[in-house]
Amino acid sequence: MRDAFPWPQIRLGEICKVVRGGSPRPAGDPRYFGGDFIPWLTVAAITNVSESQTVITDAVGFLTEEGSRRSRRFQPGMVVIANSGWKCGVAKVLGFECCGNDGIAALENLSAADPVFLTYWINSQTERLRSQAAAGNEQPNLNTGRIASLCLPLPHLREQQAIAAALSDADGVVAGLE
Repeated sequence: MRDAFPWPQIRLGEICKVVRGGSPRPAGDPRYFGGDFIPWLTVAAITNVSESQTVITDAVGFLTEEGSRRSRRFQPGMVVIANSGWKCGVAKVLGFECCGNDGIAALENLSAADPVFLTYWINSQTERLRSQAAAGNEQPNLNTGRIASLCLPLPHLREQQAIAAALSDADGVVAGLE
């Protein structure tokens, strides 16, 4: 039987390092939260935007400098994925530097893949990811190992960029109709 895609299949962990954000504890502590040092990215910032929006441009709040030292810093252009909650598996491209909470996974040192292409592909797998999510404390939870083990078809970079551009154009049309 022929594969559904003519491209090589690779595991996500072969082209990047999957990491998880970090949340300062205790949550809400003014030593860490409510500052103005660096934006604080939460699952809500990823999942409460239109499906057609591939790039995240806003965070929910800010951390203090001390809070940033107790979190994980994410860089612009990274793919971020909601890894916990009922909307786990939603991916976006990060548009700004920030710290991310522990409900977010990110793809570091991404090579051989276009971030927008990868975001579209991961979002096409959201239902499958949710069905495989390990049950956490009353809500689904994806771990970094499960994300890294995802197999995906990987065309050449130029083809990825063409596919991502076509999908972005289609999303623009849909957003215009909405």
